[in-house]
Amino acid sequence: MIKLVHDTSNVISCQSDRKVLSVYHQKPLVQTFFEIAKDYPDELLIWVHQDIHQNLNTESFDEIFHHKRIMASYSDVQYLPESIGYVEQSPFINVNLEVKYPTWRMHQNVGGINTAVVNKLEPFIKRHKNLNYILHSIAKLAQPQGLLCYSHPKLLKPVKKLQTLQNQKTNTSEVFSFVAQHYKWVWKHLLLLNLTIYESKFNLWAWLKSLFLSQIKVKSSLLNSVSLPELKPFNKSKIQLDVIIPTIGRKKYLYDVLKDLSKQSLLPQNVIIIEQNPDPETQSELDYLVSEQWPFKITHRFIHQTGACNARNMALDLVKSEWVFLADDDVRIESDYLLNSIELMRQLDCQVLVTECLRDDDVSQKIDFKSWPTFGSGTSILKFEVIKTIKFNMSYENGFGEDVDFGMQIRNLGYDVLFSSKTKLKHLKAPVGGFRTKPKLPWGNEKPLPKPSPTVLLSKILHNSEPQVYGYKTLLFLNTLKSKGLIHFFSHLSYFKKAWSTSLRWSTILNKKPQ
Repeated sequence: MIKLVHDTSNVISCQSDRKVLSVYHQKPLVQTFFEIAKDYPDELLIWVHQDIHQNLNTESFDEIFHHKRIMASYSDVQYLPESIGYVEQSPFINVNLEVKYPTWRMHQNVGGINTAVVNKLEPFIKRHKNLNYILHSIAKLAQPQGLLCYSHPKLLKPVKKLQTLQNQKTNTSEVFSFVAQHYKWVWKHLLLLNLTIYESKFNLWAWLKSLFLSQIKVKSSLLNSVSLPELKPFNKSKIQLDVIIPTIGRKKYLYDVLKDLSKQSLLPQNVIIIEQNPDPETQSELDYLVSEQWPFKITHRFIHQTGACNARNMALDLVKSEWVFLADDDVRIESDYLLNSIELMRQLDCQVLVTECLRDDDVSQKIDFKSWPTFGSGTSILKFEVIKTIKFNMSYENGFGEDVDFGMQIRNLGYDVLFSSKTKLKHLKAPVGGFRTKPKLPWGNEKPLPKPSPTVLLSKILHNSEPQVYGYKTLLFLNTLKSKGLIHFFSHLSYFKKAWSTSLRWSTILNKKPQ
């Protein structure tokens, strides 16, 4: 490990585990950051501001940086302003500072990264005098390629009052430059538009300068040669796993799912099936649950209340095992799926994994792992301890947004949601069953109908920053305007304002719904 202490501009001191590295003292900070990476190409590099270096929590480093593809930092203020939310809808913007939280919004106050990762990114990074900008660029470019980036409060020892630093703030030109270099070309124009509409700031000069910058692109295989820890041997017979499957009208497809589960190299202990049929006069059609022998226990509940949120919550109350697989009723599962998924999670010390689920004509993302912006309630494996205190929010029942909300509940508990294409499910997209009958929605008679769906807007309001909500509003307006034509701009604007207002009213009502 190498520790670099700085004053935001220059290196104050630098030392490794073994000796003081005085050759770097009093050198410019950004230049030295890259020099150290070249001179020590496979070391954990820790940076910390001189005013807080006594609070550095070195005892937590093994826990935080438990493999080389992790970058972490911490600051109670952000370098980029919240206006960055106008151009990104992901959960990685609105950081929860109380817990470990996935984000590319790094900070020079304190943090760490393996120098092997720095060297992989160095050829792509545009030189900048500010280390904050460099750290943001590294994280933003590498997070989609599998660098796990976190805001982590355990980097510093808990103190009653952390000394407030004179933190550098970015200027408007740097924000536009960052957007131009790290997002598709259209986003710098949308940033200008949103700042003008919602903040009455017409940043013409900053926007004009950004027109001469192009997006930096890196290969998806960029970090493949950065090694991961070897998987430690474990006794698979000690892995206890339950499976949750809500189902409605898919007898044949569910049978195939159960057959696939029965052939797993790592057998589940218990398969929890919540069968739904809205007709109160009907009985279960799943006769094979008792007529056939299964190598696991089947816990079956037959109910007349439909809705995926209610069904999954009912099933979560029945889980007894350490691990849980949230499955769909129309997937096919390879025989090593569960074992391979658990092995990957143990290797990465990961508690939540969303696996790839492809239809016949879908193309694989071909990524070993990366932080994932949403959640998959039919394609995920989790440690049950992660979700034993949370539920699917019933405000989203019969709507959209429950997966996003559930994923955010997980992140706000201090867990990352990872995605991997190394383990896959096949999605049949069954032409029968499922939630195909459109429910009668309470806002169905509104004129105009709410836009977006109130459940979608509720998710945005609960979990996104204000600029993110406004950025989504602008994008939704422009997308719906396409179908109307520019000639109808003003009439569509009037309609859209009313539809948004209706959605906002109903999202407020939904948020008060008892759980």
